[in-house]
Amino acid sequence: MTAQRSDTVLVVEDDPFSRIVLAEMCRELGYGCIDAIDGQDAQIKLSENVDAICVVLMDLHMPGISGVDAVRAIRDNPSAALRRIPIVATTADVRWHDPRVALRAGFDGVLQKPAKLDALHETLQIFADAE
Repeated sequence: MTAQRSDTVLVVEDDPFSRIVLAEMCRELGYGCIDAIDGQDAQIKLSENVDAICVVLMDLHMPGISGVDAVRAIRDNPSAALRRIPIVATTADVRWHDPRVALRAGFDGVLQKPAKLDALHETLQIFADAE
């Protein structure tokens, strides 16, 4: 029997204000939310909740383990279930706004910050609802 994913988003953001805003936007769109403060925390929470999380929204520039390093570690993880979860880069860095750059780094897509509700909704429809 295969576990069904829920509508839970993992929001990975080191800035507390941005993390709260993005999580509230996800909730407003009907998704549950788990948050993480950096790449290491994201890897732990993703491993603990692999069957519940439908998409990860990952900030790129964080202290400690960055979003780029975290996505590489997740993609290299032996767990196929973990590797299949879509990971979307969230960034205000214009160098990453080209989705091809994000794809080469191991992300499935990119969401520009500050995130707008309609762009977040579109992103979640593409990635979270794809399961």
